[in-house]
Amino acid sequence: MKKRNIRKCQKTILSVLLIALMLVISACGAANTEEGAFHVIEENTLASGTSSSENISSGSSSSENSPSEKGSSENGPSENGSSENISNEEEQGSTAEVVIEDGSADSESADSPDGDSADEGGESSGEDAAIVYAGEAFTKSVFAAGGNSLYVCGIRDGEYFFGYMEQEGDRFEEFSLDMDENMRAFNMYVDEENQCHILWFSTESVTVNGQELESIDYEKSCITVIDGAGNILKNIDTTEFFREEQMRPNSFVADRKGNYWFEDGAQLVSLSPEGELNEKVDCPGTVENVGIGAGGLIYAIYHEEGSRYLGNILDDGAFYREDQLPDVNSNYSYMAPGTKGVDLLIYHQSEGVYGYDRNTRKQVVKAEVLPITGEDVSGYGFLADGRLCLMSSGTDGTIMFYYIHTTGVFYSSLG
Repeated sequence: MKKRNIRKCQKTILSVLLIALMLVISACGAANTEEGAFHVIEENTLASGTSSSENISSGSSSSENSPSEKGSSENGPSENGSSENISNEEEQGSTAEVVIEDGSADSESADSPDGDSADEGGESSGEDAAIVYAGEAFTKSVFAAGGNSLYVCGIRDGEYFFGYMEQEGDRFEEFSLDMDENMRAFNMYVDEENQCHILWFSTESVTVNGQELESIDYEKSCITVIDGAGNILKNIDTTEFFREEQMRPNSFVADRKGNYWFEDGAQLVSLSPEGELNEKVDCPGTVENVGIGAGGLIYAIYHEEGSRYLGNILDDGAFYREDQLPDVNSNYSYMAPGTKGVDLLIYHQSEGVYGYDRNTRKQVVKAEVLPITGEDVSGYGFLADGRLCLMSSGTDGTIMFYYIHTTGVFYSSLG
């Protein structure tokens, strides 16, 4: 009787230990799937049927295909998603560390899929993500992101095409636009309604150092508004405004009334939705970038006496200096409306992301936690959910799209 009780007690103790072990394993699994963790979504095959590591971009070098500034041997703009050819010195696949909602950082190898299948795109997953492009490789000419959409002007086999993709999608829906043969897209902007505004300039062929390039001739320019299906919704002739004395802008944006804003030296210039000149606003220094805040204010970054400043246009049309920005070695790349109480997001390819809420400027994402920085970034933009979208291309032709949260976490006050 006593022995039976001892064996029964031993079985009970063993059962309790097994239950405790199962609870520990379950808790570990939950920790590994913490919401907001950075993850990789990858397709095993591309549209052509080859693996992503075998798909080599057929685009020519940037000096042969990309439009260039008049009289310049460079291949056109390199800031604000403007025209350039993708070329990375290092292959993608290094460890990517990205901020998650609670302010901590999570690391995961960008070339090791976590088992998630590539999705169709559209609604935000609410997570940071890295998605391997599953379509046929191409060379990027111009890229833009906004709302919940991504647009690209790409080059493949020497031919230009346009593409539309919803956020977190894995391939662009490609289409062509009926434009004059010598017209080239130089800048794009995506509005809140997911429509893409494309700034075009006419070009001519020039030979520089033995290479044939396309250079702006300023004979014609226009803004074309398209939707995701490639339908041309509006075409605005801007030829009378953009002349040789009015250089091609690094950036442009549309305000809530449909007016376009560009930089021109030490001025901000506004065109009506019909392409007519509205006004010119004097700034204290040379304007580098133009953007719009969540509240509708038009912002500009300008440099004066070796420093860079952020300012905006007041209701009476005057320009107001808001803040001196951190010293950096190159232009700030892009500005876009913020979320969660942040009026403006400012991106720099080597420094990270800053948030501005009209009272305080703080860094919301440090460069060291971004998966790619500097020259490895071939395209960038902010989406409506506050995430930074970065595009990259590896030396093997693999194209990646990264989605990184930029709001909800303030690292340190810089103001």
